[in-house]
Amino acid sequence: MTKGVKYWKKKTWTQFSKYIRLRDWANQLDPDPWLAPCISCRKLYPISGKGCLQAGHFITRAKGAILYDEQNVHAQCYNCNLRLKGNWDNYYDNMKLIYGQEAIDDLMQRRFDEANFNPVMLEELYNEITNKLSKLIDKYGNPYK
Repeated sequence: MTKGVKYWKKKTWTQFSKYIRLRDWANQLDPDPWLAPCISCRKLYPISGKGCLQAGHFITRAKGAILYDEQNVHAQCYNCNLRLKGNWDNYYDNMKLIYGQEAIDDLMQRRFDEANFNPVMLEELYNEITNKLSKLIDKYGNPYK
């Protein structure tokens, strides 16, 4: 029996979240051991384990087309992501510094686009993300042991 969309979305998201947190850790100039800044408040948190950063969406993950968009998702602390509902004003300011207004406008334009995920598409995306994550782990080590 083949796995369905729900299975592959969850499996893909788990890998994508790990990839995003390790990517954001690796993108620092002088990274602390497995600590990365929250995209919104800029405080340092671990990228794995208890109290670790989450993968927080700039634009809500309710819309499929940008659910797994790397420019739309960044390491974000629990407080900013959930308690402050994304801490959007600070997220926006940091997105503008990183990508510029044009990229933000593009995400805003695509936020209503549907993805029409199917199991084959999600399995391919899962494999692509797993490959990217593996490359980072090969280069920097594995914080998710």
